[in-house]
Amino acid sequence: VGGDTSFVVLTHNGSSSPDSIKVMGAGKDAIYWQDFESWAAEIGLAEPHPLGMTQEGNMSYSYDGTTNANGWEKTASSSVVFSGEYAAEFDSFEGSSSGTDTSALITPAIEFEDPSIYTDPPAVEGALRFYMKKLGTEEFYVSYSNDGGLTWTKEYSDTTENYISGPTGWKIVSVEVPVGDTYIFKFVGRANGESLFGDVFIDEISFVEVPPTPELSLNYSAIGFMPQVIGDSTTNTAYTVGFNSGSNVLAVDSIVTANEDFSVALTTMATGDSVAPGGNVDLDFIWSPTTFGLAKTNAVIYHNADTSPDTIVFSGEAGRSYVSFDGNDDFQGSAFDGALPWRWVNEDADGDGDSWLFNYQYSGPGYTGNPIGFYARSPGGGNQLQTRTLLPVVGDSLIFYYNSSSANDSSNFYVKAKRMGDQQDYTTTSTLQFDGGSNQRAAIDLSAYSGDTIKIRLVDDGIGSNSNYHRLDDLLLPSYQVSGSGQLVFEQEDINFGEVYPSTSQRSITIVVSNMGTEALTFSSLISNNAAFSAVLTNSTVLAEATTELTATFTPSDGSVQSGVIILTHDAPSSPDTLEVTGGGMTYITGVVTDYETGLALDGATVDVGSGTTETNSYGQYGYYSALDSLAFIEFMKEGYNSASFSAMLFDGDTVTINAALDPLALFGVYSSGFESGEDQGTSNVTTGISNFAVTDRHTTAGGDTVNPVSGMSMLVFPDSGGYANNDYVMWVADSSFDIENAIGGLYLDLDVHIDTEAGFDFFYICLILGDGIARYNANGTLSGNTDGWTHRRIDMSWALEMGSLTATPAIIFSADEGVTGSGGVFDNISVTRNPFFLAPPGQPSVVNYGSTVPLSWEPPTGTGRASYNVGNIDLNISEPHPRPTVLDDNGNMVELEKGPRDYPIITVHHDYIVSSTRSLSGYNIYRTVWPFGHPELLTYVTGTSYDDAMVSDESYYQYSVRAVYGEGESIDSGPVDARTGLPVVVTDNAYGGESFEANDFDWENWEAFYSNPTAMWLVGDSAAADSAFGYGGMPAPNHSSFAFISDGRGLNEDFETYLLSPFVDFIDNFTAIVKLSGYAQVYTDFANNNIARLLIRSDMGPWITVIDFGYDHSEGWIDYSASIGELVSGRDKAQLALHYTHTGGLNSGNGNGVAFDDLMLETIPGPHNLMLT
Repeated sequence: VGGDTSFVVLTHNGSSSPDSIKVMGAGKDAIYWQDFESWAAEIGLAEPHPLGMTQEGNMSYSYDGTTNANGWEKTASSSVVFSGEYAAEFDSFEGSSSGTDTSALITPAIEFEDPSIYTDPPAVEGALRFYMKKLGTEEFYVSYSNDGGLTWTKEYSDTTENYISGPTGWKIVSVEVPVGDTYIFKFVGRANGESLFGDVFIDEISFVEVPPTPELSLNYSAIGFMPQVIGDSTTNTAYTVGFNSGSNVLAVDSIVTANEDFSVALTTMATGDSVAPGGNVDLDFIWSPTTFGLAKTNAVIYHNADTSPDTIVFSGEAGRSYVSFDGNDDFQGSAFDGALPWRWVNEDADGDGDSWLFNYQYSGPGYTGNPIGFYARSPGGGNQLQTRTLLPVVGDSLIFYYNSSSANDSSNFYVKAKRMGDQQDYTTTSTLQFDGGSNQRAAIDLSAYSGDTIKIRLVDDGIGSNSNYHRLDDLLLPSYQVSGSGQLVFEQEDINFGEVYPSTSQRSITIVVSNMGTEALTFSSLISNNAAFSAVLTNSTVLAEATTELTATFTPSDGSVQSGVIILTHDAPSSPDTLEVTGGGMTYITGVVTDYETGLALDGATVDVGSGTTETNSYGQYGYYSALDSLAFIEFMKEGYNSASFSAMLFDGDTVTINAALDPLALFGVYSSGFESGEDQGTSNVTTGISNFAVTDRHTTAGGDTVNPVSGMSMLVFPDSGGYANNDYVMWVADSSFDIENAIGGLYLDLDVHIDTEAGFDFFYICLILGDGIARYNANGTLSGNTDGWTHRRIDMSWALEMGSLTATPAIIFSADEGVTGSGGVFDNISVTRNPFFLAPPGQPSVVNYGSTVPLSWEPPTGTGRASYNVGNIDLNISEPHPRPTVLDDNGNMVELEKGPRDYPIITVHHDYIVSSTRSLSGYNIYRTVWPFGHPELLTYVTGTSYDDAMVSDESYYQYSVRAVYGEGESIDSGPVDARTGLPVVVTDNAYGGESFEANDFDWENWEAFYSNPTAMWLVGDSAAADSAFGYGGMPAPNHSSFAFISDGRGLNEDFETYLLSPFVDFIDNFTAIVKLSGYAQVYTDFANNNIARLLIRSDMGPWITVIDFGYDHSEGWIDYSASIGELVSGRDKAQLALHYTHTGGLNSGNGNGVAFDDLMLETIPGPHNLMLT
């Protein structure tokens, strides 16, 4: 059996009086006892059942693999265990039918024929008692049987929710039965099919004799209040502290407390001071603190039971100001809302990019961590938190609670203070020490600052990794310095409404307006200087240290960027106060859509502007406000017509006019299936895995979403149920083929898709199987990621007409890798058409480099020409899936990657076209990108075939591409072509030779570095200088004298990319060249493009070519590399080398992330390199 627990209360003259000591003893006056401490089942399981207990029921699910009766299971948590380590939980989630799925936990037979404890006078009844917490409003009841389970009497029923997180909030239940029988009890839970929100928790079940006299059983020996501010009060009404566990009426005579700050009284009842047998003893208590710090008192309860008097210790902590980093801080203008209280300062003292955070609730050190509120945490330590101005008086102190997430942490926590006015810096008043995860209470005497005006700063030592935290909560402080009049403070100083569609919509934002002063504040007017903005206040008067709400509304009449101020006039000294407001910034796109052949307006044509769609009216006109800015592509579509796409640079507030002439379709349908009955439904073939493609009328994804066909009654799905598995390799092949012999024009495959796969790793390939048994695809037919619903895809398959095949068969191939999985894909309405419509691109552009401008030129489109496609090949004639790329592992072995796409061969296929002589070429759009990290922009539109770009910066790099613009739309790109402005310094290969980074005055002369963001940079130094460059816990570069390295290979855990360009080198007189370097890298997955570490080369602004790839973990240290570059640069001028490095944010290797290189050398041999022996 369990033990008895009680408390010895010690009253003394110390500041902590009264104190209590918990005492325990063996034995219980119980006929039956079950506290679940010896339950042998695993957590979350039911079997084996507690000794002597059974279960019955009809739960829909059972996760212990035994029986659907087992809705009750073993649980362990401080919030759901009354005492000890374990309790019993009814898991409502194991029932699917709300209110009908039930499970009963049944006790063994309990014999109660005669009283054995209370015999003179004898007990007349016994009681089954237990502690309970309950979630949800589904019924929980207790029944008993005295005939061996043939009939049951429901004695207790509860449909209320009483759950409170944490160790408090338990309800004691007592079920009385008469003496003279043998009883079985069952605890019955009803499921509601929701995780957690219908669970019931019970603990410490006992069957006891009920004494024939009154008996006060207390649930609590001590009750603590939440911290609060001196002068405020905390009131609890009808708080249950115990019950009358006897068989006679309990009379409460009086309740006495020794501290006037605490008031405790019996809750008023209809029966006066009498509590019936089994009735609750409820108290009303009030705490109104008048002194700073911890206060306690004994509430002594006098009554007519033999234990009288009983005692409950009440306690609470108070300060003149209180910060708990949640809603408790709303007084005195703290208004904590995911940031700091007003005028507090949060600083990153150690410069690691992290400061105190306030967004977490787990394992808090004080009163208001999990589950009640938030607390502050310092990632990695080395941060400081500074209060607003405080006014300490006699008796004030600083109290707070703290701990560490690291069990071995013994670092310091410093409390510093500064007198305002005459003190230049902060002085350390106390040095505290963390004791791992143990909760610590700090109480710092501030009597030395009584009468002063001070600020306090809390500073913690660093603890290395940002995955470790120092925690801080529940600060009790002296009074804040507060204005003697009203003081208006906005929750935020400005409001940005963003883009709001003009004329037909508006947007409202509500913020808190606080009065931080000690006098009430009354508003007299609220006006806006811009009619597009308006505002209203919830209250016209705001009391001292109180708040109201201001709701501002933006109603734009056009798409221009709008700004203004809301002016608030009031009776406080700061009047008038102003709130800045901004909004708008949409581009109006308008135009007319016509039939290319007839010139007539097209009604109902769809215009997709990227951020939304609209349709033309009966005059062919359209108009739409777009939220996008910069470069946008606008597509025009109508059934029976070829779509047309145009690009435009969109700027906030501009109006862009784009007219389109759509060419009627001249399509030849060669294949079509909507997967309906009687249509081609194809065949599923599994190479790896157990899932198949299937045709169905409805599909439920792995996430539980229902997907219906786009049209008709059927669609194609993969997998046929649930989600797909790792390494699934499955294909769907149409049952019919179509003829492509002697076909000309374009070939296009259309389908509707709805997919959810691991983006970039698991793929659907939309293919055509040609006569040689090889399935082929191009880039537009590669699908990965999440489409977030149905979307339509058109895939250009024109290359298939050039492969010499007589027929083609549609196919879909799915390939998954190891690791993360998804739901799969759903497909509908596959069709293949031939279309002679084609918009020919211009010729490849060329540029003149190294001047102050960039002259471009190109050839016009030709009536006949050739388009090129990169086509992937999946050989279906082999029995195994094609392998993934192989890489060199740490042991020097070539191994196949487990992640990513398979290494299908890619070939270039040329498609010859003939352009209709009626195409309406109007000019050319020129696109420019600032290399390497800029975004494409529409530079200009010209009618000729050349352009001189004068809007360039000196010594800068650019990329250009050109598109032909027709009335029917834009062609595909020609380009890109690289360009540079400014004549560079060029060194000869002999003069340059390479770079060892050993010079004391090395300064990157003639080198150029480019960064995607400023989180890291190229440095030169030794291994000591690079010690932290590979991240905390990483393997920095070993000794190698001086070398070049990236200062933070993890880029502050952001996506990061850099190019380091060498000086320009002249190779005109040499025909054989070798480049050498020593390299060191640590990456996340070798050669997987998460970290790129490559040496590139190009000549005269040509394309970059990779010559050395060392993007893998260098566990053995530095490696020497070399590569022949003669064929790339021999006999050419202005060659460049580049070190290219990337890091994907969050993908941190255990060995660190980063790159270093040294001894970049060039070896050349003059003379010819192509001699042949004859």
